[in-house]
Amino acid sequence: MAVSSNRNALFDYILITLCCIGTAVVIHLFQLPNHFVFGGVTGMAVLLSTATGISFSTLNIAINLLLLVAAFLCLGRSFGLRTVYVTICTAFCYKVLERVLPVSSPLTSEPALEALVVTVAVAAMAAELFQLGACSGGTDIAAMILRKYIRMDIGRALLIVDFATVVFSFLLYDLTIGLFSLVGLLAKAFVIDNVLDSINLCKYFTIVSSDPTPICQFIHKSLNRGATVCQAQGNYTGESRTVILTAVRRGQAIQLRDFIHANSPDAFMVITNSSEIVGRGFLLE
Repeated sequence: MAVSSNRNALFDYILITLCCIGTAVVIHLFQLPNHFVFGGVTGMAVLLSTATGISFSTLNIAINLLLLVAAFLCLGRSFGLRTVYVTICTAFCYKVLERVLPVSSPLTSEPALEALVVTVAVAAMAAELFQLGACSGGTDIAAMILRKYIRMDIGRALLIVDFATVVFSFLLYDLTIGLFSLVGLLAKAFVIDNVLDSINLCKYFTIVSSDPTPICQFIHKSLNRGATVCQAQGNYTGESRTVILTAVRRGQAIQLRDFIHANSPDAFMVITNSSEIVGRGFLLE
């Protein structure tokens, strides 16, 4: 059991590292040359780099270290080891990219396309980090500190912190960059929510059958899932029926649906989408 747990943790950290590298590459190649400010520590570092002339990677490391120290002092260890790892790993990637792959100007003449690439790619990797029990640190930590001391909802606190950096982009750069930054910030939140829903999407089955045994056996033995069985009575016929309730992953849903069609053609089933299934084998709280 311990070996399996260690293997899963190692695999998680490999995925987290790949997300950190991917995030750093996209931001380095497409966001920094265009001076896009989509909130977060990245946005703060972009603004301060332009204002002071200090390199982005140095400012990113400095701000993140200050936030980590503040988090330890204010939150203890509640913000998580994986968040610390993401913060340090991403900052290190920025420093390496700055030295081995310097980029001084936009790679294309299409800022809208580059803003779209940054928004979608970074948001998707941020969603994957959330799924792995980590976050990008930075202003997420600042928002957690704000919530502790002023009892503000963390989503609202994070929006305030990120929105402040976008406002400064209007002042420091031109209107075009400011508008790109504002749209990018809003789009990032939308993409993260949708990617998380897509990652967690499962199928919930309500099956009404007169012969539940083969269906229950297939769910238990072939899909390795549990089910809840209830006795019910048809409203129109008055006949006794069995209602089977179960939740499965998307790939398993196809198998279960096809099995029921082939082996219990008279069964009635309702299949619904759900991204909030909490319990063993799904999300754990």
